Amino acid sequence: KLSFNVAEDFAGISALADMPFVVSTATRYKTMKDVIDAGKKPGGVILYGSNGPGSSGHLFMERLRLSAGYPVTHVPFRGTPEAMTEVIAGRIDMFPAPALNAISLTKEGKVSSLAVSSPKRLPLMPDVPTLAESGLPDAQYQFWVGAFAPAKTPKAIVERLNREVVAALKVKDVADKIVALGGSPMPMTPAEFDAFVRKEIAINAEIVKASGYEPQ
Repeated sequence: KLSFNVAEDFAGISALADMPFVVSTATRYKTMKDVIDAGKKPGGVILYGSNGPGSSGHLFMERLRLSAGYPVTHVPFRGTPEAMTEVIAGRIDMFPAPALNAISLTKEGKVSSLAVSSPKRLPLMPDVPTLAESGLPDAQYQFWVGAFAPAKTPKAIVERLNREVVAALKVKDVADKIVALGGSPMPMTPAEFDAFVRKEIAINAEIVKASGYEPQ
């Protein structure tokens, strides 16, 4: 029960970066098909972790579950390190890890990184397919960061801020730092960003409704 309405109380300046999740699993899984097949076996249930009920990782995993159609059990954790420890140990099957966490653990052979949540492959993980390439186009989920101003900010100021933000995102050093963090620059016009935010709100509302999740 927020005291504000994201769509109505803020003016979008621009998205800044797409910071995708990586579907990280126990090493016994090599492809998304392996996970889905295991979940669909008689008595099979996939245990997945998240950073808590209602978190973006939780919603992403529910969207993946709804798209793939396998039974799951949600195991909430207090943070990524705790959840990844359980994936490495094989006590849970999968976790939506931030790219930086997934990259190092995958290189060390401690987890399998099966797919990225974003529309495009990550520059730092070029061999990891997207969910669409894995046969699950409806499971795509964007985790992003953006810049906003109060809703009553004059249009001229919003547009000036947008020009400065977009120009900054095109600076090579800035773009390189975003890529190094496991993301990619995501410049938009204010109108594009406002439309994107409204679409994201609708998508997440649909996931919550379809999953049957009830806030505790």
